[in-house]
Amino acid sequence: MGWSSPGGRLRASPGYMFSGWFNTVITDEFIDSVRANNSVDAGDSFSFDGLVDRGEVRL
Repeated sequence: MGWSSPGGRLRASPGYMFSGWFNTVITDEFIDSVRANNSVDAGDSFSFDGLVDRGEVRL
């Protein structure tokens, strides 16, 4: 669902977004795992979610 101006040049649409990253490694964990020669459990995951709004201008 969204809104568009009568001429169609301006548009806005709200929504909900979920983004997830899996097997991410921070620098300190990576360096420690290389030094220990053990990459097991070096990864982690994190996510973002929430309301978003998209705005568009067509020229």
